[in-house]
Amino acid sequence: MAADFTAGPLYSLLSSVDHEQRVLYNSQLKVQYDKCDSESERFGILKLLLPTVTAVEDKSVVEETLKPIVLESFQVDSMISTESIALIVSTLAERIASALDKDETDFSIDLLQLLLCELVTAMQTEVDLVELDPVDFIDAQLGDIAEWKAIKAQATRDSLPDQLDLECCLDTLNQVLHYVQNDNVWIDVIGLVAISLISCTDATLRTKAVNDVISSLYYRQENASKKAKICQMLWERTCGIFFLPATNLLRSEVYGLTARFFDSYFELDDDTGLPMLDLRLKDQFWQLIQAGLKSKDSTARKYGVYIFKRVIDLTTKITTPNNIEWTHYFKWEDDKSQAYQNLYEDFFLLYDIMHENVLHLVDPILPRFELLLFSSDPAIDPSWWTLLLYRGFQNEAMSVRKRILEYVFGFETKQSLLAVARQYDFLFGVFFAAIDATSLYTVSTLGAMVSPTGEMLRGFIRKLIEAVEDAEEKVTLIQQLIHHVAFVMTSFVAMMYVTEALTDVAPCKAFGPEELKSVRVLIDKNMNFQKQNAKVWMRRLCMQAVFQLSNVSALAFVDLAKTINSLVNRYPMVVDSTEFTFMKSWIEQYETEHNDKAVAQLAKKTKDFVDEPISESDSLESIQNEANIISRVAMFSPESSGQFAPLIERLQELVQQEDCDNNCLAKVVVLLLTSWSDYDALHGGDGAGYIGLTSEVCVKLIQKMELLYLEGDVDAVVAQTYGPFYAKFTEYLLKSDILTTTFRSDLLVKYVQSSKTKIKNSSEKTFDKETSKMNYLLMAGMSFTIAKEFKLQGLFTDVTELAATAASSRLKRTPDFQSFGKTWGSLVDVFISRKWNCITAMMEYLQMDDQAALEAIDAQDLYDHAVDELEVASESCVIPIMKCIQLLVALPFEKSLEMIQPCVDHALEMINASSSQSNTFPKITAAVIDMIFQEELLAKPELNEDDGPIKKAFHKIFDWGDLRPYIVTQMASNYYRYWSKMSDTSMASLQQYKSEFIQLLMYGPIRYRDDQKMDGALLLKSTALEEINETEGTAELSFSFNDYVVRVQMNILLMKLKDTDESHCQFAEGVLVELLTFISSEKYTHLFVYVNQIEHRCKLRMVCAIMLLLKFINENNVEKYIKLFFESLKKETMVSIRSYLEWAMVRMLSKFPSHFSFIYAELQNANPKAHVMISLITVTMFVGQGISSQELPAYIDKTLAYLLPWLTSNHHTIRLIAQCALRRIWLRYKSNKASDSTCESILDANQRTLETLHDFLESNADAVRFREKLEESYYFREFDAEKDFNLDFIFRQVPTIFNVSDSERIGMRAFLKVDPQVADLFPLINLERTAIKASAGSLEELLANDPAPVENKDDASFQKKIMPWEMMLESDIDLTKNLVRHNRRRNDLIVVASLIDRLPNLAGLCRTCEIFNAGLLTVHNLKIKDDQNFLGISVSSEKWMPMKEVTEPDVAAFLTEKKAEGYLLCGLEQTTTSTPLQEFDFPRKCVLLLGKEKEGIPAHLLQMLDHTIEIPQFGITRSLNVHVSASICIYEYTKRQLTG
Repeated sequence: MAADFTAGPLYSLLSSVDHEQRVLYNSQLKVQYDKCDSESERFGILKLLLPTVTAVEDKSVVEETLKPIVLESFQVDSMISTESIALIVSTLAERIASALDKDETDFSIDLLQLLLCELVTAMQTEVDLVELDPVDFIDAQLGDIAEWKAIKAQATRDSLPDQLDLECCLDTLNQVLHYVQNDNVWIDVIGLVAISLISCTDATLRTKAVNDVISSLYYRQENASKKAKICQMLWERTCGIFFLPATNLLRSEVYGLTARFFDSYFELDDDTGLPMLDLRLKDQFWQLIQAGLKSKDSTARKYGVYIFKRVIDLTTKITTPNNIEWTHYFKWEDDKSQAYQNLYEDFFLLYDIMHENVLHLVDPILPRFELLLFSSDPAIDPSWWTLLLYRGFQNEAMSVRKRILEYVFGFETKQSLLAVARQYDFLFGVFFAAIDATSLYTVSTLGAMVSPTGEMLRGFIRKLIEAVEDAEEKVTLIQQLIHHVAFVMTSFVAMMYVTEALTDVAPCKAFGPEELKSVRVLIDKNMNFQKQNAKVWMRRLCMQAVFQLSNVSALAFVDLAKTINSLVNRYPMVVDSTEFTFMKSWIEQYETEHNDKAVAQLAKKTKDFVDEPISESDSLESIQNEANIISRVAMFSPESSGQFAPLIERLQELVQQEDCDNNCLAKVVVLLLTSWSDYDALHGGDGAGYIGLTSEVCVKLIQKMELLYLEGDVDAVVAQTYGPFYAKFTEYLLKSDILTTTFRSDLLVKYVQSSKTKIKNSSEKTFDKETSKMNYLLMAGMSFTIAKEFKLQGLFTDVTELAATAASSRLKRTPDFQSFGKTWGSLVDVFISRKWNCITAMMEYLQMDDQAALEAIDAQDLYDHAVDELEVASESCVIPIMKCIQLLVALPFEKSLEMIQPCVDHALEMINASSSQSNTFPKITAAVIDMIFQEELLAKPELNEDDGPIKKAFHKIFDWGDLRPYIVTQMASNYYRYWSKMSDTSMASLQQYKSEFIQLLMYGPIRYRDDQKMDGALLLKSTALEEINETEGTAELSFSFNDYVVRVQMNILLMKLKDTDESHCQFAEGVLVELLTFISSEKYTHLFVYVNQIEHRCKLRMVCAIMLLLKFINENNVEKYIKLFFESLKKETMVSIRSYLEWAMVRMLSKFPSHFSFIYAELQNANPKAHVMISLITVTMFVGQGISSQELPAYIDKTLAYLLPWLTSNHHTIRLIAQCALRRIWLRYKSNKASDSTCESILDANQRTLETLHDFLESNADAVRFREKLEESYYFREFDAEKDFNLDFIFRQVPTIFNVSDSERIGMRAFLKVDPQVADLFPLINLERTAIKASAGSLEELLANDPAPVENKDDASFQKKIMPWEMMLESDIDLTKNLVRHNRRRNDLIVVASLIDRLPNLAGLCRTCEIFNAGLLTVHNLKIKDDQNFLGISVSSEKWMPMKEVTEPDVAAFLTEKKAEGYLLCGLEQTTTSTPLQEFDFPRKCVLLLGKEKEGIPAHLLQMLDHTIEIPQFGITRSLNVHVSASICIYEYTKRQLTG
């Protein structure tokens, strides 16, 4: 019993009294205990009672006293204190141990049995304890031992007293093991029960069993064999837990259990010197360690490392027998002990580094991987090698994971590839999880399907398969790949690349029935392939894979048939295509392998299909699917001719029978219709000849089908289920050459005449009668369509009555309605659709046959009916209504605003309601657009007012166009068709839509849409190389043609305008003025506009259109436009936009030389803004190059005089452009002088001066160097304002010169697609200029790379206070500042301060960076330079310091860009790997990233850095202001550069 200060005196007292006195003391204490209410008092009494009862020799007294206390205290709901429990547990355990040692049977043994029964009962009944059948485990060890059988018999909740606390039970058993001296069967039972409890999910019980009971059991043993047996049982139990499903909560505990018992397992036997249980020889042990090392749980990883390292340490210390049989996971040789230690040290080093989330730490060690696997002796098992990669793919840093992925993709050696191919756990686990992300493959503008990463994946999978030489192993790998793609992967891009890789593999027999099932799942049911382009491409890949990899000998005909059906479903295949050849060859392979004709199998399947009765479980879809299978296999069968003969014979039998099997007939019709349709799609027609139908059979079949779904007392269920098939087959028959023209005409008239009477609302209301209306409407609509197609004029009479009857007819619900799988609402939708389809078909026929009859229709009444139904129509039937309204609106009846407004409102509401439905939205939107934006409505001015319904619809559609692709294109195309007529009414409409026209003129994608990337990329994979080359570098190759075609259409309209038509001129001038106003507006002229921003793109679209409108500038209005263009130039800061405006001014002045005075006047302005003078001199230069010889002398006389002063400008760029202009004009003068004597006297007085100046410009090194740099740009080298004036140059070449995004460039091919006659409207391209390539970009870009002039050493003797010459060149726009900055030699230090938001810090940094000549300072917003607080601290340094706006979200991309340019990325931050500033060797090209004022550098940016730097601090305050810290670093960098 536990020691207590009262125990000694109490035992002395009890030993001095006799037995009766002890019993008396015991009884008195028991009474007090029973009456006690206070827990503290009870504890005090127990300290006296328990020693007393122990001293009593009478067992009955002891039992009467101790047993009730134990049972009461051990109850689950007992409120007794922990201290009291401990006393009771100790006393009971001591009593049980004593009984066991004496081999006595008393109440204590009964209590022991009771405790064990309680634990076993819990194992059987409690959820936490039933994971691994613990009772069965004990049974297997103890067998028929009586004690165990007694426990098991009693272990039911009904046979036990109140439930006991399991922790108390385990505590008691643990102490029993401490007290008992001898071994007996009860000790074995206790041990097994405790070992069984390690599978308990209750952590407390499991901990007590493991740490207390099992440990006590093991360490009390002295016999080595018993210890080994305990270890074996523990390991079996641990393995049982380890092999539970990964989702089981217990599984994560095995690592701790293994570590806990490691010393027991590996305790050395004194006799053999080997571990009690040598787990090193067991595969399960190493699998457990590897699972721990792979785990995302840090605790499991720590246990895995701990166990593995302890095994290695142990192995180095013991002698390994020569005959030991190692597993492939782990081997050891004592004579290579050091080599093995080094090997595993390398492994753990690599394992730890793979966890680092900084790329520059991981990247250098990747080459060591393959050395670890193949070049080391001893070599490591490949499973450990792939485990390192496994760990790498778990890295938190995306950059690290992607780099490891690239490393794996780059495997070339057979050993490496085999190692990966054979490690399925790695390959189909973490590797495929890593590649299964669409974002991994995305490339800007091209989406995900044109991806270097995707191509690397494709090549890697191919190499992986090719590396496996064993045929069976290769087949297994391929099978696993197709199953994984079909059932596990989620990224459609990755799935396509892996499937494409399978098509690259050499043919082998890998695809059996299960693999073909996976192929069918992949192309039929995978939700990632819902778009048509994706479906087509995946089917093409699967066809090739199936043909190359099928094991035809293992396939049944049904496998072949189902797969063909899936592969060709909705695939646009034609005869003699590669895919057709694949399918046909595949069937031929089947016939060869099975020595069986596919046609025979097909005939059997056809017979079974037709003869098998239709059960209630057979759906129409399943019947159609079976028909598809037969039809599609038949198309590729080598003996297709005559294969339908048995089916036609069966059809003849059926049509001859008065009471034929309707289900059988329906199946025959479905199969024939499907076959006919498939054959027409494949061969382009002659499906009737393929099937082999005769005229006689067709006539009887039509009559039989009419009886089933039209005439007589038809069954509504049959009529509605098979009626559409019968109607469609009838349509095929009527369109074929099988029937005579007379029969066809009579039948069409019959259907129309019957419909007039059958669809009237009759008083007899039955379900059959009501639903028959639907089929009559269907047949009437079909009749009109066929009559129109065959141009059967005068066939129908008085059909206007049918229109009115159909429009007013309704489907009435009847009491005998039968659902047959359809709701009443769906039937109503079908009825409405057929009704309006019928009316539409009738009107289309009358347009061809009888215009007078068409106009006689009460169009307004029909329109009112249609609008009423449009208001309440569902998505499934709204399109036929709108198509009918579209035709009705074109008819001559009064269309008032009040009449059209509701129709437009309902239509727009329908679009809004369907916006979330990807299947219906495009179709409904297209129908709405065609209905609203048609000529009849666009021609009515009152409907197209700003607040009118049509313009309201325009703006709604335009707004939706930002979210949904293509719909603006559909709308714009309708406007384009109407406006391009250039009639009086269309011009009036165009004038009314001037603002909207400009919106369309500027419309186009600003951001790339994923769906467009997907469509375009898939299209690219199947596009001819010649076509790709034609569209390279344009928006069409960027897959946004459906959006930018809007701009093409609107620009073509501008080209169609004639400058001889007053209305055209009025509209054109209005557009031109508005565009110039837009360009000059505040929205587009603020300083913070960058290339390819939305403002820049919009302005680019405007100036391109402006170039097309220059023809409308004439002598009467040229002065106004010169001023407007010049005002736009004054405000414009984007060089690419200014180039267009300059070009326009050059053309105006060249065409109207009488306005040269404008140039002369502006050249005399001595104080213009720098960019204005640059543009003005540029215009002067190009005008001088292109002016006529007659105007040249006077122009040169004036211009040279006004240009000369600008040669002395302090502004570098102005001076440079002036030199270039003067040189070119002078050269033009000299060439003209040689051929025209009138030029001789003009400049004689200044001839020597000008020639001297020209000679200087030609020979001075700096002048020549700057001019050559300038002329690297096409704009200043080869540009010709007249010769380059064509569509291709305006819309494609100029944006290319100025590095505008591909999506803004439009090639002439796009214009020709819209209007092949566009060449008659405007020059397309100057073929003589196509050889001249555009090389460099804008002027700023050229000068940015220009080195500073060499300093004149002769000036070194002067000592003077220097004011930097750049300060005299202060300009009000960034262009001049950029030139100043770029001409100054700056350090290659970039300071990234985009994370700092406090103005004082940013202003101070700007000042510091400028003083120490840093190359660039990035900030989160350039507008801070306008803040007075910033300016007060920066003291004008912002004017000379190059600054760039990089927002916080863009910092990562900016760092990546600079890394690619050769910069070393450094961060000022205290980390565990930081380098002290005084020890850091700054590189020349350095990026210094500064953190946020409080938080420092975010983790995701920290991991991108190559180095982190910290400033040593010695004071108590351990923090420096970010500006101060940065200044210290910047100075240190500058000092290192100065000292070399």
